[in-house]
Amino acid sequence: MTGGPQDLSMTMTGGGYVRGKRAGDFYMVATAENLPFGELALTSKAGRVSVTLDGSPIVSVPSPPAQDENPLAVAEFSQYVKDVQVEHGKLIDGRPMAKVSGTIDTAGLAQGLLGDVAGGSGLDLSDSLGDTRVVLYLSEATHLPMRCLIDMGLHMAGEKVEMHLDFAYTSYDKRVEFP
Repeated sequence: MTGGPQDLSMTMTGGGYVRGKRAGDFYMVATAENLPFGELALTSKAGRVSVTLDGSPIVSVPSPPAQDENPLAVAEFSQYVKDVQVEHGKLIDGRPMAKVSGTIDTAGLAQGLLGDVAGGSGLDLSDSLGDTRVVLYLSEATHLPMRCLIDMGLHMAGEKVEMHLDFAYTSYDKRVEFP
């Protein structure tokens, strides 16, 4: 994130299971050099969620019940998509990918979601949230998402902040080694 009184960056790694007897088990480790912590780890394994900060346990609680539904299914995103472009045949690390890029009306999406949750509270986020630019690379062999770039502008406390998120999947259907 850039802008405001301080720039910050974080690197996250992780893995998890969606199917099988370990479905729901996952871990995520976030490291940072310019935040009040060096490493934040979140682990959900065998029915317990644990959080550690710089190696010290913070909390360990039972996992919430599993949900069969996709949490993104609560929102109809298509009405907030401003434009989409698709390009086939892009080579990323020697693999053919389809590049899907577009812009999302983030303020409209947030307002729509909050309107559903808050029952039309009149909360207006149009001055705080800018559009979100998304670039997604899908494997042309497996049709799975492999890489994604997200850029989003925010206005907070009189400051303009840009959030840049870049993530990549390194493997699918392989054993996950928990730290």
